[in-house]
Amino acid sequence: MILVITLTHNASNSLYTNVNRHKNILIIGKAATDYKLNQISYKSSESAVKSLYGASQLTDAFVLAKSMGVPDIFLANIQTQTDYIELIDVIKQYDFTYIVPLGIKFSDSFFNPVLNRLMTYAEFYLENIGNINNALILMTDNHASLYENIDAFLGDMSEKIDRFKHVAQKALLNGRNLCMVANNLQNYEYANLVLACALCTAEYSKYPEADFGPAIFDIDDFDVENLELVYFKNNVLTDTTVENLKNFRTESDQAKLINIDRVIKFIERELDFSEFRGKIFTDYIKLKIYNKLNEFLKSIVGVAILDYEIKSVEFVVTSPGAGSILNTFSILPINSIEEFDITIEV
Repeated sequence: MILVITLTHNASNSLYTNVNRHKNILIIGKAATDYKLNQISYKSSESAVKSLYGASQLTDAFVLAKSMGVPDIFLANIQTQTDYIELIDVIKQYDFTYIVPLGIKFSDSFFNPVLNRLMTYAEFYLENIGNINNALILMTDNHASLYENIDAFLGDMSEKIDRFKHVAQKALLNGRNLCMVANNLQNYEYANLVLACALCTAEYSKYPEADFGPAIFDIDDFDVENLELVYFKNNVLTDTTVENLKNFRTESDQAKLINIDRVIKFIERELDFSEFRGKIFTDYIKLKIYNKLNEFLKSIVGVAILDYEIKSVEFVVTSPGAGSILNTFSILPINSIEEFDITIEV
């Protein structure tokens, strides 16, 4: 398998200063005040959040994320569902690790006057930021407690996911940046927030885990089959676990697995070859690129990968007088039994 990656870097911004690029969350929700309405703010103090946002959905989410050990938490105060749409121009200026919308469901839709049709918020977010940065959007839907039995719950989720996939594939959306989380945790209103926190604090060598509490319904892998539905499962010998960690990537390859994709996105965020853009591709430049790539990959052995091999650094003509530098290398992620090739386009 070969993944082709084009590196993109968002403009630096003071909001993002001194933030862990691989372990941060943007929580979008409703506050009890108009503080920073439709704006993104960075907060680290629980007392400040309670004072500024009041007793609210957004404050409760911040407190939960803080208690689960998330190092960097961004907040966006919205008051109406329209605000989720207006906020997108601000969100796409940053490369958040995880984006967690509260108050809108995976299946919720609105009328888009530009396209003259109904579209889901999930589709809208992917369309606007799916190809701009590496943020993983985690969404959920109705709480499992609202359903009479497991068949009713899974039937509804399956129908909503299939409907979304049909639209997303037709529109060629980058499903790699979207995750649908079954809302089947008994003690939490939003399972997508809990999972985002667990992903944010998990080492690359470990599966995300946390104090999830009991799960509603005993869901097994044969219940979901090829469904892109992350769910929580009660276990007799261990605590509640999260299962079926998949995104909506069309190809059924390693990048469809969120735990593997975390490693790939870690590499994408860290590698920066901008210094070589616009320069004539000589043997000296080729050696410089090779050495930089080798130094970086060597530094993450034992952290995110077990092994690697640089296969080629080459210049490919894309148009008369212009071209791209393609760096191809293989990696074996710590949490994978299979190595695969990545081609990074400079």
